[in-house]
Amino acid sequence: MKTMSKKSFVEKTEDMKIRAKDLFAAGKQKYGEIRSKPIWGRMRKGIESTAEVVGKGTRRAAEKSAVLARRAGVKYDKYETDHKLQKVLAEFGRIVYDRIQNDPRTLFPNDTAVTDMVEQIREMEKKSAELETKEEAIKRAA
Repeated sequence: MKTMSKKSFVEKTEDMKIRAKDLFAAGKQKYGEIRSKPIWGRMRKGIESTAEVVGKGTRRAAEKSAVLARRAGVKYDKYETDHKLQKVLAEFGRIVYDRIQNDPRTLFPNDTAVTDMVEQIREMEKKSAELETKEEAIKRAA
């Protein structure tokens, strides 16, 4: 039993001819578009726009890296200056300590902070000497 929904061979052939004709017309139109706008031209435009975007990013990165380099230079200079300041202060402290070591009241008669500091330094010197002796004993025992 045949169903009514099936198309005859002639109708199918006719539909195929129409589709082929439409497909051919669409292909011809696309071919015309491609020939009028060569693919290389479109690629060149795409590459140029990409290069422009990359160029902007590169310039920004270069500017930022220059700023960071200047900041790093200033930070290092500050570190170096602070380190030199610490050395000078330590030397100054050593000189003052050497002068007031025997009698802390000679330079600062009423300043208890100075006498307390001198006492703290003496205790630390004693502890350092004890640790040095202990280290030497361990060295000899080994």
